[in-house]
Amino acid sequence: MKRTIFILGRETAIAEAEIHALLHRLAPESDLTFTRLGDALQIEHKTDLPTEHLARELGGTQYIAESIIEDEKFTPLENIQSHITTHAGEGKTLFTLLPPLTERDGLTIKKYLREHAVRARFIPYHNTATILHNNLRTEGGAYLIRGNTAYRINQIQDFESFATRDMEKPRRNAKRGMLPPKLARILINLSLIEKHHTLLDPFCGSGTLLMEAAEIGVTHICGSDKSPDAVYDSQQNMGWLSEH
Repeated sequence: MKRTIFILGRETAIAEAEIHALLHRLAPESDLTFTRLGDALQIEHKTDLPTEHLARELGGTQYIAESIIEDEKFTPLENIQSHITTHAGEGKTLFTLLPPLTERDGLTIKKYLREHAVRARFIPYHNTATILHNNLRTEGGAYLIRGNTAYRINQIQDFESFATRDMEKPRRNAKRGMLPPKLARILINLSLIEKHHTLLDPFCGSGTLLMEAAEIGVTHICGSDKSPDAVYDSQQNMGWLSEH
């Protein structure tokens, strides 16, 4: 049985519901076992989950990580040590640890690696940028522990893309209120819409829901608003999205 863990965003309940909504379409839930572990949702499964696709589609999940069990007799921290040792290349191996693991844990692992002739550098974790800018998803590793299992992150939410659509779109109106793109994505996924369905936002404002629907490939998108300014904002933002 394989284990995959989803590290949820700030609103954990709605983020968990979104995962269920997407998996309802992608995998038979009867083959999955769900366990909530604080800020994370663990899924046990027999066949591989489409984690790359899920990371692209989900709005409420920060990271997706796969379990690493080098030896069931090892503690989770020992499994991380063993995993890094086994997969170390010729150069220096970079790694980071997510909370509640600490810098002390990182130094403990680094000492172990040095004793086993593995050149390594521990990078203190600050946020997603720590993983992204040090290429720790594909090189080295970003590790975490939940429950009695160690995990290595293999998928990261494209937070920079969400931020770009939020902050760089040409028409923003803070006075009228703005829906965060991640929340808009969650709402769309909770609707269980299929790509060939029609999405209608009758109060479209600056078009955040419309933009997120377009981002995940919904082909029929309609928006309306009683405010001509809002309709204009949506038109400008959708045009900007198509250009970018």
